[in-house]
Amino acid sequence: PENEAACFLFEIFKGLNYLHTRSPCIIHRDIKPENILFVNGRAKLADFGWCNLKDGVRTTYCGTPDYLAPEMVRENGHTEKLDIWTMGVLAFELLNGKAPFAPSNTVKDKKRAQEILEENILNNYPHFCQENLSQEARDMVSSMLQKEPTLRPSAGELLNHPWFRLQL
Repeated sequence: PENEAACFLFEIFKGLNYLHTRSPCIIHRDIKPENILFVNGRAKLADFGWCNLKDGVRTTYCGTPDYLAPEMVRENGHTEKLDIWTMGVLAFELLNGKAPFAPSNTVKDKKRAQEILEENILNNYPHFCQENLSQEARDMVSSMLQKEPTLRPSAGELLNHPWFRLQL
């Protein structure tokens, strides 16, 4: 349900906002369900193994395939906006029950499946499958999944998104 997803995502955005507003900025670079823990009913980011400080544009290729941002696929460098993309993928999954860019299950060849995944990330926009999903949720997720990183909102801006005000 949207209200449960909102609580979960709001907690993670608070953590991301903290990381992204440090000097220098800290980029997590591997946000996914397996790297989120629940402690006393609160969502916490974990596994900072790919984490790095932003000192300009980072160029290390890293992350989990379904969560790769276009700038990671293109290998042309990334900033903290990479974390916003991965949060967009996570939010899409929570609200729609599936990954936004994954190839169909009929692709058996792993190399071809990875190629299709990367093509989808670079060229396609996710289709929301939940008909009853609010327009505010759609708008927020779509803003995070902008192909151009500079068009994505910051974690702080997302904490003030109307969807959270409606759900929390």
